[in-house]
Amino acid sequence: MEHKQLANPPLVEVILEIRWELQEGTVPQTKTDPHYVLLPGKLHATLSENYPYHEPLPQASIPDEITPYTVKHRFRHEKDGWPLIQIGPGILTVNHTKKYTTFDEFLPLAVSAVNELFKVYPEPENLKISNLLLRYIDAKEFDYKKEDIQVFLRDKMGVPILLPDKLFNNTGVDRIPRSFTWNTSFSCNMPNGLATLKFATGLSNGKPALIWEQIVQSSQDDVPDMPKGFKNWIKDAHKLTESWFLSLIKGDLEQEFNNG
Repeated sequence: MEHKQLANPPLVEVILEIRWELQEGTVPQTKTDPHYVLLPGKLHATLSENYPYHEPLPQASIPDEITPYTVKHRFRHEKDGWPLIQIGPGILTVNHTKKYTTFDEFLPLAVSAVNELFKVYPEPENLKISNLLLRYIDAKEFDYKKEDIQVFLRDKMGVPILLPDKLFNNTGVDRIPRSFTWNTSFSCNMPNGLATLKFATGLSNGKPALIWEQIVQSSQDDVPDMPKGFKNWIKDAHKLTESWFLSLIKGDLEQEFNNG
């Protein structure tokens, strides 16, 4: 996640994901949106001023009933650039990467995308949003095969996840993890839903890295009245993710990310 005070933020990507209820398909155990076939064209027409570049994705050729909640069309602000909007049966996403500067810039993009979805959907009163998700993905270069990711999380981010020594003493097992994945979720009430924190080892720009995510998700009864309640929802979701992010990097990491 980025923060406007950071000169060199570790943001990889910010993703807003919206899902809506689908109907039972004509084939057993499939789901369908009877209005989806017209939706990409209608959405592109209304978004073309700000997102003129349309990319049909390879999965667009697969029947919709067997690919629910799969993005199939992408609309970009500029060729091969960001931000972008993606649409598929039952799903819409707004994605931004390194060019993301502040939430104040992302907010109108997200609100506009939601409003346009409801505007072009043939029966907006039947557009039942079932899930809202805001995800910030961050990464820091870290050679986890040489250094202990658990020690780094404890010392640099205040997250103690060290396994006990008795699992390694006299066992022939190396203390340093070759890979690492950890995630946990908590109930939250601003907004209502779940707040999730994830840590994992992986690659960022082709180099070993620590990758972490701050996620806020509201499903079913926790989803606000849409689209009216969306703006407050995403503002609350961002406030929570930003609070977590700043708490995690406080200290040496914040200083590092401030060195442009």
